[in-house]
Amino acid sequence: MNKKFFSLLVCSALAANAQVFMTADIKTVASDLGSANGSSTQTRLFTDSGFTTAAAIGYNLWFVADTARNGVPTSGVLEGSILGSDDRLVYSARLDGDNPGSIAGRFRALGVTIDSSVATGGVTTSDILASHIYVYLWNSSSASFTPAAGNQFGVFNTGTFTVPDIGNAFWAIDGNINATAFTVSAVPEPGEYAAMAGGALVAFTFWRRRQQARTV
Repeated sequence: MNKKFFSLLVCSALAANAQVFMTADIKTVASDLGSANGSSTQTRLFTDSGFTTAAAIGYNLWFVADTARNGVPTSGVLEGSILGSDDRLVYSARLDGDNPGSIAGRFRALGVTIDSSVATGGVTTSDILASHIYVYLWNSSSASFTPAAGNQFGVFNTGTFTVPDIGNAFWAIDGNINATAFTVSAVPEPGEYAAMAGGALVAFTFWRRRQQARTV
């Protein structure tokens, strides 16, 4: 069989298995929805709580479907378990500055495709489509980014989205995000777990003795 023809068959098969079930347009925009669907973008992505230092081009972005609509983990997030059991990473990108123009703190991606592979572990495609979409801005511009202890991030809820009959869904980042709002913690070593358990036991023993003294 001709190698080029065989490669074409493989690519066609992979494309058929992708099962794209939605596409989305994503932009950092002004707060009013009237301009959100327009062509203009807004600086929304920062690296400080005062929102004065715009995130540089190349910072990492995650788009996460919160299928249970109960929020995503932020404080106390541990390395290796960033997301909740009902949360699914549906798209990742790097800050593009709303090309052309490349302005720090801005992002635009049109026609992003989401396929059925994000529906796993009891989460269905219907769950994904009825979810809230959270934007994660990571305080990292690593090209091969994997969250680790010490990484920082900020999140923003774009709200519930529906898939229109015609065209793409629209995820508006219409609020500021601070990439240093939360920090990923390291998973405690076994010895640290033992120390915490021992401390808890001592505290419980002390509390129990006080309770017994009160009843005498």
